Amino acid sequence: MDLAAKFRFGLSVLRYKLTGKRVPVSVAWLITGRCNLDCLYCKWKHLRQGRELDTAAAKAMIDQMRRAGVLLISFTGGEPLVRKDIGELIRHVKRHGLVCKLNTNGRLVPARLHELRPLDLLQISVDGPPSVQDRLRGAGSSQQALAAIDAARRAGIRVQLIACLTRDNVARLDDVLDYGLEHDLAFCFQILSGNLLDAATLDETVPARDALLDALRYLLRLKTERRARARAIGSSRGELEYYLDQIASGRRGCDCALVTATLLPDGQLIFCGNAKGYETFDAVELGFAEAFARLTIPDCDGCVCVGKLRLSKVYQLNASVIREMLRL
Repeated sequence: MDLAAKFRFGLSVLRYKLTGKRVPVSVAWLITGRCNLDCLYCKWKHLRQGRELDTAAAKAMIDQMRRAGVLLISFTGGEPLVRKDIGELIRHVKRHGLVCKLNTNGRLVPARLHELRPLDLLQISVDGPPSVQDRLRGAGSSQQALAAIDAARRAGIRVQLIACLTRDNVARLDDVLDYGLEHDLAFCFQILSGNLLDAATLDETVPARDALLDALRYLLRLKTERRARARAIGSSRGELEYYLDQIASGRRGCDCALVTATLLPDGQLIFCGNAKGYETFDAVELGFAEAFARLTIPDCDGCVCVGKLRLSKVYQLNASVIREMLRL
């Protein structure tokens, strides 16, 4: 994120705090439901055969987002790199001077590298060393993710890792963090949402409450005491404290600021994919600004998405999260 983008975000935060006016600052865009992996805990598999906006409609939507005040667009999925036009869409976002991120499993990064160079941040999903990663995401996925990281680094693209805390890694966080240190990587941790997952998948992937609490306390202690392994923790203290409080207290409900939204592949706008029975509004038919204006805070069990949580904490003036954002 360049200085001009940070300035625009700062003005937006100030305006929000002074006026309380809801503004669409950031959009997580599931640009496709299609994917080239079959991760155990993916909750978006039902979107894989669904309709998605074509190139012209997607570019028109980006134009509308910019006019509505959006400052950051994060492409996700599915696997966004299965779209042949993803490079064109990234360039279109950057022509508007917006911050652009993309979340990927990494498999196609080396082949599409030239199209990813304009990105402000490339987020790669890695849940830990090969024994963890390959069981959750498929054999060979760990090697493919490392190849993507190496290629992106050589191309000068900033890389960030996103890791979900699962049954496979909560009891072996030292192994996960040592793997990060070995490869000079830092993990941004997020917790799994049980919404849209069947009972068998929940049992296989979502950690027990006490194990998750122990893991979060351990990460927070490492971060607070600035131990060596803390260098492999990309999460801010504010984010870890939020997750710990949410799980320990059993508190339910959304704590996010209404400055973000999630756009589904077919152009339906929702506030968040973690919500229970969320409302959808057709951003193609209504226009993006009107669809966003109709969003309300939904019923949910608390935030699990590191991107949405981080931005909301910035707008709530959480100092540790603001410092993390300023490094982007």
